[in-house]
Amino acid sequence: MTFLKVAVFVVVIVISIGTTRAAYFTPTTAPMPTLFPIATYNTSVLYGANVTGYDSPFLLANISGPTRFSIGYAWATLLATRSIENYGFIMQAICNGDALVQGILELFLDIQFHLFATQQLPQEYQEELRGIRQAMSDAGFQTHSMITDRAVVLSSFPGDVASNIEWLLLNELGLGPHFFARRNSLQDGAKARGIHFESQVKAVLETAAKFFHRSCSHFGVWGSRTDTGELYTGRNLDWLANSGIAQNKLLTIVHPPEVGRFPHVAIAFAGMWGALTGMGASGITVHESGDDNKMETLQGFSWTLRLRYIMEMASTMSEALALWRATNNTLGINHGIGSAKSRQYVAIETKASYSAYFFDNDTREAQRIINGTQYGFPLTEAVWRTNHGYDPTWLSTAIDPKPGKDTFARYMLLHDTFLLYASQGTGAIGALEAVNLTAIVGDKGDPPTPERFTTCPAQNPGGINVLSATFLPERHKLFVAFENGLNATHTVACCNPYVEMDMTKFWGPF
Repeated sequence: MTFLKVAVFVVVIVISIGTTRAAYFTPTTAPMPTLFPIATYNTSVLYGANVTGYDSPFLLANISGPTRFSIGYAWATLLATRSIENYGFIMQAICNGDALVQGILELFLDIQFHLFATQQLPQEYQEELRGIRQAMSDAGFQTHSMITDRAVVLSSFPGDVASNIEWLLLNELGLGPHFFARRNSLQDGAKARGIHFESQVKAVLETAAKFFHRSCSHFGVWGSRTDTGELYTGRNLDWLANSGIAQNKLLTIVHPPEVGRFPHVAIAFAGMWGALTGMGASGITVHESGDDNKMETLQGFSWTLRLRYIMEMASTMSEALALWRATNNTLGINHGIGSAKSRQYVAIETKASYSAYFFDNDTREAQRIINGTQYGFPLTEAVWRTNHGYDPTWLSTAIDPKPGKDTFARYMLLHDTFLLYASQGTGAIGALEAVNLTAIVGDKGDPPTPERFTTCPAQNPGGINVLSATFLPERHKLFVAFENGLNATHTVACCNPYVEMDMTKFWGPF
């Protein structure tokens, strides 16, 4: 384990009291671990890696096959029991062992998957999901064959479920909550289980609201700000904390069978078929942070699979953005795409049927002023987002057009850290400094003060940073940290070692 050689002095803007404070934060890194094979299926291999500071091994699934169906089948065959375990963790956390509540939620997820989430999903990805279902069934897990489909829907939920689920339902084909009653084949199943969706679905989802709270962040930095001019990107997932799924933390490397498509690594957890963040062999990185909008639906390209699509299809920023424009948004989200070849990072503020693209030093960001207070401070050769937007059209339907204290504090924390490095001279940000930029804004728990970003308590059950990753796409390397432990022994990802991974060992010829 290697300590970062540069301890970053961070000026933290304290929105609530209008003063500044300073502190140090030094995340740790761990070298590329020794991988050991756990299981194989045809040409696919599931590896494990033990890392000091983690109670359970990192999992790495290297998946290949002649067809998309075989890719999904291999992945599920290798990870079936771990996927079922994670599904159980999630359902327990949401439903607290209540079978009726779980039944309501599962039926809602199944309806969303069949009627909306798959309607604009590319055929190759539908084949992968079909392979997953078949592998689960063939392994004797028929009752769990839908869990990965449900995970596609769960991962695409609005960040603020309690406030925003009605907008999701109202926007889907304009039918609103009562559309369930008009789907006779599904209505019969609901009645048989004593479920009345009009009242019960919303109640279940509101119960899950705290569980699905999201306060993520991402950034890209390049050019004169970095030591070699190359692009570094980072992403925090502050979501689904302390559920137990990190016992099955997972990097999945997919080798698409089609000629001309790129291998890519999707970082997530067992049971989730998609990318919460990741990197392609062409040097594309993909990122996300929640930002709720009234224009939301699941009738589009589910974002965890859409991020995979961008990684495997694009090699430059122009290609990535062309693909983005040709596919459909679902939710209000701040996405980020980085391109090593283009040495560029773009933030995309999305809602259903609309995307706003932000390059560095965008005037829309600088002109965001509310009641005389400026809320946007763009820079050259750096782009970053937390959980608020800047595009006027996007903001016209935002749930909360004004940035909240927490999201704005984290936005300013990144801004001020970029300025701090700039004060040290050209090229001050190297790989380890990029890890520090990622770690500094990860949610480390209570109390909600500036100190929570710059210190790590021995245990932090209140922290919700479950995944934190930094990408060096020109070098095909990444540093990734996950949460560890449960309840009183829980530590958030950014307070744990960031494990270095060299993906050139897995890309192979392409």
